[in-house]
Amino acid sequence: WYSIHWFLAFLLGPDATGRFAACETLALLSNPLVLGLGNSLGPRSAQAFLQEGGHAVRAVIGYASSCVGGLMAVFVGLAFLFGKNMLTLVFGPDYAGSESWSTLVVLTVALLFGALGNILDIGLRAVNRPGVAFRVSLSSLVVTIVAVSVLIHPFGVLGAAGGLLIGRVVAAA
Repeated sequence: WYSIHWFLAFLLGPDATGRFAACETLALLSNPLVLGLGNSLGPRSAQAFLQEGGHAVRAVIGYASSCVGGLMAVFVGLAFLFGKNMLTLVFGPDYAGSESWSTLVVLTVALLFGALGNILDIGLRAVNRPGVAFRVSLSSLVVTIVAVSVLIHPFGVLGAAGGLLIGRVVAAA
């Protein structure tokens, strides 16, 4: 996640890094939901596996994915509808532009896929498949770095957010 800040700072300068960080700050308002779920889902998934096997983990992960996916979709909708106003309210009129708003929306969609990927990662670990989870995380990291590297020059801050989204989609898939 933080490698993107370094790419932005090195390639586009501190202003671009600040714009990305501002959008990221609002997008991460969903983080307590994702972290709270992860803290409870891991033990629940492991318990389901020990008591009932893999099919029980699949049910727990499916239910959690539906709940979190729905809540995060609402969060994406709120960012889409009110993101420009929130950016202006919190960070001032310099953030009223469509690039900041678009970046915020793309980052919230990336967080939606990140949350779903995190749930699936917990499921893999619960069924004793940490090697698969590691390979998925590593693949996502590589795809994110490559996508950000390719998209940052033509699209700037929005391209960095798009590269992160691509990496999160790969992890969730």
